[in-house]
Amino acid sequence: MDKKITDAEFVKMQEEYMEKFGNYPVPEFDKLSANQMNSLIENFLEEESPIKIYSDIPENILKEIPILQMVKLFLEITIREKGTIKLTQAGYLPPKIVKEIYDSKLILDPYIESGEIKLNKELDCMIVELVKILCILGELVIEDGGKLKITELGENLLKNEVELLNVIFNKYNKELNWSYFDGCGDNIGFQSNIGFVLYLIKKYGRKKLNLDLYIEKIDRALPSVYEEFIPFKENSTKEEKTLDYRYTFYLRVIERLCGFFNLVNVYVKNDNMILIEKNDIYDRVIEFSKS
Repeated sequence: MDKKITDAEFVKMQEEYMEKFGNYPVPEFDKLSANQMNSLIENFLEEESPIKIYSDIPENILKEIPILQMVKLFLEITIREKGTIKLTQAGYLPPKIVKEIYDSKLILDPYIESGEIKLNKELDCMIVELVKILCILGELVIEDGGKLKITELGENLLKNEVELLNVIFNKYNKELNWSYFDGCGDNIGFQSNIGFVLYLIKKYGRKKLNLDLYIEKIDRALPSVYEEFIPFKENSTKEEKTLDYRYTFYLRVIERLCGFFNLVNVYVKNDNMILIEKNDIYDRVIEFSKS
């Protein structure tokens, strides 16, 4: 009778297998090893992650990151208001503060700029609400008795913009609910695997490449992202699902993540072809180490 393998023995066998074969390049992973891929996804931005924010970023580069500068402005306004901003009865930022933040024009809202939406309150402007949420997630401010109060951490990070960038980039990718700001549903595949996406842009972004080439590489390495994607409407055809999938990738990863942090240039051709090219800021901010 065959001896039954215990759970501990099975785990040990897995560890031995990964130790022996886990460092070999895998073609489907764009020549990353299984261990590298696992670290990119499971340990994204942590100490052992191949993808990190550089520890030394020049001031002129930091000034070109719009979401960082908006967070910084919000914290500076809070300090100016003696460390506390009184919220409205509904728990939102007062209109005066909302307008002051948006009037920096660091990130434009197309609906506000076109006049389709008149800026009267926090919920009229997605980007101002995002800044507030990131500050709360990062514990840069706390909600207390109908007020937002800047924390000691928030005050300290105003003097260390690289660490402030680290905090908001981490919170944006790992804790922010990306679906909160769009109609793309609870599809978390791109966010859960953003480390691999950023690796692809780091590797191939020197040239203007079709958005679809990045999607193809994601699908090859991580087929479950597409398989588990839920289309925007019931009974969608495969073609409709693919269009929804492509739009979600563009909106959440390229337009918003890479746009808010100013990491790529985007070129739209007349035939709906979208070309992506990383900019100089990307390589001064995003570090990739194969070790």
